[in-house]
Amino acid sequence: MLLASQLVVAPIQILAYLTCMAVINGAKSVEEVVKTVKAGFGKVLRITWMTAPVYTVFAQQYLPPEMWVPFFNFMQFLTGTYFNVKIKKMRLEAEAKAKKEKEKEESKKD
Repeated sequence: MLLASQLVVAPIQILAYLTCMAVINGAKSVEEVVKTVKAGFGKVLRITWMTAPVYTVFAQQYLPPEMWVPFFNFMQFLTGTYFNVKIKKMRLEAEAKAKKEKEKEESKKD
């Protein structure tokens, strides 16, 4: 069940998450959303594949079943915050690079 979750559910959740975060963080066109998803998908999926089994094993070994939901919610909150900061930083760097290239092209035209 964990394997199916990681191979089917996780990529769909990550796609939806990155799309929503791109829009929330100011992506104005479909191109910007696609760039954000392409830039972050592999990294987010890799981190999810590394952390989810660790969270699950920890919960199974050390927490009573009634604490699993709050534990997983808290861990998702922490992971989501980390992803949001990373993705926003990547978008800002990409925008700065694009602005610098645009200024360079404009200076060549003059």
